[in-house]
Amino acid sequence: MIIDFATGKVKKPVPPETATPVSSPEPKKPYTPAKRKPASLPVENRRAELAKIHVAKKQLAMDDETYRAMLMSQFGVESARDLSAHQRKSCILYMQRLGFEGKRGKASPQRTGERRKRRDVPLTLEKDDSGLGRDVYMRKIEAQLAEKGRAEGTKVPWGYAVAILKRQSGGVTKCFEHATVEQLRGVIAALTYDAKKKGRYSGAWGT
Repeated sequence: MIIDFATGKVKKPVPPETATPVSSPEPKKPYTPAKRKPASLPVENRRAELAKIHVAKKQLAMDDETYRAMLMSQFGVESARDLSAHQRKSCILYMQRLGFEGKRGKASPQRTGERRKRRDVPLTLEKDDSGLGRDVYMRKIEAQLAEKGRAEGTKVPWGYAVAILKRQSGGVTKCFEHATVEQLRGVIAALTYDAKKKGRYSGAWGT
């Protein structure tokens, strides 16, 4: 019994169910990391093709120098990331012709043959069916590159000569397979000038 001394009346107790309930804190929601937006199809294709090109490089046992020379001589770039979508597909096909087999994971010796040891060598040096006599000029260029490498204590890839060819043709001719005899003479002249400038033997053609 509760008595209100101000009025002298008995106060009725408040039933428990009418009392104001104390709210309990809401449980914390578990942390959910934000989902990444899926990449577009062209981006995914580019990643897959670049990965395949690098797998091919490893499978064909290409060192970085040979790999860059191949990209420069065939596609005019120094890195696979600079290849267009069409060039990436062409690069994969080209490396398959060199012996890359993406499914089996092995290069076929029957398909690669001697080219396994000479991957960056232009086809014009190995076999020239044009009837222009370019093989003579190509052998001269090969000898000049070998002499330059011997004198400098390093290997000078064919990509070095391809870069000269591209520069002299204004980027029109990007490989020796498409070079004319006059263009080959121009490359020989540039290598001869370099040999004379640095005091190396330039051969009979440099005189």
